Amino acid sequence: MIRFLSAAESCELLSARDAFLAAFTPADFRFRTKDPRGGMAAYRELVRKAALEWDAEEEAKAAACLEAARAAYGPYAALLPPDLRLARLDGSEEPGNAHCRGSDAIVLHGGALGRTDRGLTRLLVHELVHLLTRKRPELRERLYAQIGFRKAPPLEAPAGLRDQAITNPDQPVNEYRFPALVAGAERELYPLLFSRDPASFRLEDIEAKFLDAATGELYAMGELENYRERVGGNTDYDIQPEEIVAENVTKLLLREEVPDAGLLARIKAVLDEAAGGAGLLS
Repeated sequence: MIRFLSAAESCELLSARDAFLAAFTPADFRFRTKDPRGGMAAYRELVRKAALEWDAEEEAKAAACLEAARAAYGPYAALLPPDLRLARLDGSEEPGNAHCRGSDAIVLHGGALGRTDRGLTRLLVHELVHLLTRKRPELRERLYAQIGFRKAPPLEAPAGLRDQAITNPDQPVNEYRFPALVAGAERELYPLLFSRDPASFRLEDIEAKFLDAATGELYAMGELENYRERVGGNTDYDIQPEEIVAENVTKLLLREEVPDAGLLARIKAVLDEAAGGAGLLS
């Protein structure tokens, strides 16, 4: 069942203290509220203003595309939450990005709803992966392992970076590391998004690097000698394992051509086992 949330319900959903809001840093508040002193009260006011009602045309389009997205999962649809909620916001609270909240809700903005049916369906296939990994953490670990990421203690960033860290609502807890080769030596590195300029509210000033929590050292992706080879290069999502996996699953389900078909084959094998059978998409 699909339920379209009212503006009040969407506001309540996004204002609830879940794993995402619990992980918020000062940079998260600044970036989203565009206020150097922004805190939880300012964020909740932003959400209140951003929450919108659905109109009949938007509901019809979103419902049809969500059903098409679920159909793309085929036998894997049984792995998804049976009931889904859709929230409509103006995009100001999460720089225009579709994302998931709670265990069964997808947040959409005008830009997403303005896509072609095919484009919106593809976006929803991607977002459904996030709900799948939330519902099934054991499956998430196996999918992440296909690109080399391993479960680790939740990251506690060094003091100098803690206030600059930016949280992804689709992977709010940073608890997976990559065994990277740097100058020939293996280091366990966390991917990290942070604001280069603490005074900036711009998306362009968010930087992605890899952190050695033991030493506090940061590394650019290009310094990781084995990273590109392991994550496969099938997508421009190349930092956080949740986004890399979500996009690879999307490409698998929509049968898109990729440079590393072997990675998709490994992901398919994991999904086949989770769904209780082999060769389900052959």
